[in-house]
Amino acid sequence: MPARPSNRLHSRDWLPIGLGQLVAFTSGLVGVHLTTRWVRPEDAGTYGLFLSLVPLGAMLTHAGLIKHFSRHWAGASDRRAYVREWLQAAIPPTGVLLGAIALTAALGLLQPRTGWAAAALFAAAMTGALALAFQLGVQSTARFWTDCGLTTFGSATRTFLPLLAVWLSGGGVSALSGGYVVHAVAYALVSGLAVWHLSPASASASANLPSSSLHSYQTSFFFNGALALINQGIVRWSASLALDDAALGQVTLAASLAAVGPSMASGALWQFCYPRLLAHHRGADRNRMRRFADLMLVVYLGVCALGGVLLAMLLPRLPGTLISAAYLPAIPYVLPLFSFYAGLCGLTLLQGELLVLDRPQSALRFAAGGTALLAGGTAACALLAPTALADWWWLSPAALLPVWIALRRDRGNGEGVTT
Repeated sequence: MPARPSNRLHSRDWLPIGLGQLVAFTSGLVGVHLTTRWVRPEDAGTYGLFLSLVPLGAMLTHAGLIKHFSRHWAGASDRRAYVREWLQAAIPPTGVLLGAIALTAALGLLQPRTGWAAAALFAAAMTGALALAFQLGVQSTARFWTDCGLTTFGSATRTFLPLLAVWLSGGGVSALSGGYVVHAVAYALVSGLAVWHLSPASASASANLPSSSLHSYQTSFFFNGALALINQGIVRWSASLALDDAALGQVTLAASLAAVGPSMASGALWQFCYPRLLAHHRGADRNRMRRFADLMLVVYLGVCALGGVLLAMLLPRLPGTLISAAYLPAIPYVLPLFSFYAGLCGLTLLQGELLVLDRPQSALRFAAGGTALLAGGTAACALLAPTALADWWWLSPAALLPVWIALRRDRGNGEGVTT
């Protein structure tokens, strides 16, 4: 069992966290460079829609199970028994995932409209959900070097396997999605092996997985995950309504560039802070936990502000170096989308505190409010005033101020679930 983390942000733990994020960042840059040269904008847009549906498993059908794993696996008396019981509990939602993919295909949201696309989406969604649960479990134990290895493996395979498939086949959406499926399967296997290695063998036959807690998580986080899925996909979905396929490809590339900074900042901070927040909560040190959560948010806002300034300075230098001439129309979308994703990742951090407090109902309320503001505004612009999309993305983080105020007022409530 790792030692209880301190309340300081200065720690040697940042070395593996930073290394993993650096690999992810480098992979992303190289991926953008190759994508703009090997993938047509039309194909990039369609592949972006495919990727926006991959989280159907992680954010919707298996969301509660994933949250439960991240919260309870590390503290289980028999971790291997917990894993076995958890995998059994993950079987019924798999049927719901198949139904969700069938509905997606029937509504024409899945592109291309083929059986291969549906099969690829199911494989990617299912294995992606498993991989996320396992890696969050590793993070909850503060095994930062193990998590660094998983992050490195996942970032590299996610970026380069689809591009390798394009290089070998000559291009196309099927090659991109096929390469992604290989990444997702490999990532789930590697992260699953890491979890099994961190689960000492025991003579116990059962971990007594708390069914009441699991039911509460499944119910709450199904809806919470649906809201998160909408937030993550709304940019591409709205752009597909308002723009043609080529322009959708430009927005997809811009979104990939814009999301790097906020997702890295929020991911690294959460990876570092999550086990510390859990330690403070388990030690009944609620005030210390709240102060640390506030510090986490302040640091995140500062990093995003600095990242936005650096991005604005770098953008004029990207054409011809990082980005090919075919994707020059993507440049004006990058900074507005950076602002949007900064707000979106900030909302995730706000919800994270409620996860630590074991309050899924509160997390659902705040997710609903944030989604109504962020995704609702984006969809309204796409339908009513497409030319105002960029302006809305610029201003969208300010819309989360009421959510933050409500969170601070809600902290004193005693809602929880059985653990």
